Amino acid sequence: MNALNILSSLLHYNSVSGFEDSLIPYIKELFSKAEVYKDNINNIIIGPIGNKNGKKLLVEAHCDQIGFIVTAVLEGGFLKVDAVGSIDERTLLASRVKIYGREVIDGVFSSVPPHLQKGGDDKSYLSLNELYIDTGLSFEKLSQTVSVGDAVCISAPLNLIGENRVISPFLDNKAGCTCALLVLDELLKKEPLNTCVYIVLTSGEEVGCRGIKAAKHNIMPDEAICIDVSFAKQNGAPSEKCGELEKGAMLGLSPVLDKKMRENLILSAKKYAIPYQDEILPELTGTNADVVSIMYGATKTALLSIPIKNMHTPSELCSLFDIENTAKLILTYIKEGDKNA
Repeated sequence: MNALNILSSLLHYNSVSGFEDSLIPYIKELFSKAEVYKDNINNIIIGPIGNKNGKKLLVEAHCDQIGFIVTAVLEGGFLKVDAVGSIDERTLLASRVKIYGREVIDGVFSSVPPHLQKGGDDKSYLSLNELYIDTGLSFEKLSQTVSVGDAVCISAPLNLIGENRVISPFLDNKAGCTCALLVLDELLKKEPLNTCVYIVLTSGEEVGCRGIKAAKHNIMPDEAICIDVSFAKQNGAPSEKCGELEKGAMLGLSPVLDKKMRENLILSAKKYAIPYQDEILPELTGTNADVVSIMYGATKTALLSIPIKNMHTPSELCSLFDIENTAKLILTYIKEGDKNA
């Protein structure tokens, strides 16, 4: 099982916030020997793995993705949609989409050709509320297939670029989910653990960190490791706020994160020669770590982020090397901690 295979499979599933349960059949098939279930808020929970009476460690990555929800079905085969989560609207013109109605159908955000634009129009972009999705269907056929409330996703393939990098929509946070599932795969191969590990693919992060609240309440872990994505260096982005591709996980340093967990992660990284880089977050992290660290009582929490470029666009870019090494770092942390559990 490798990062590319898992990631490419995950990207086939629509998991717009509120629709995360589409992933359940794939996860159950992939890990048929593990206990996999869904709670009432669409968190996908795998575990417990190890000693049920041992120290509880929650390893989580949010599995929801940004997307759209249908708000109107219009004459001429058009749809109006609103955003679920925050998407870079500058990238939407002429983007292809999948619409998840009674059937899955294709569509495209309409774009007026440059030849027909008024002077100056080519220097601006249309906001989402000015855009329409063209399905190519008659109103009758479309209204039988799609309803208000159906999910819509950007439709673009995963492409390899260079030696070890991929481009795709929804690497936030399918990259993090891939990392969590690599950890799970290795844990299931090893001798029984003294630690009690739960792997949770949480719902609703993009719309207010909803799923992690339920997961924390139900599991009540002693420690938590959150896996997300963060900014990678690229032209025009402030370098002090960005990590670098192929330099490993961005290990968070923030007032809301546990210093001892971070120190132990660094010790594990150095002992096993696993690359990592610092991410300085002087206030909140903007991730599920902010919630799990304090909700329903304090939990020691660490944050590992995978650097990506072009965040919240149809062409996010990350390195498979970073996904794999983030998983290795978590596994060595579990291994070292398990010796003393």
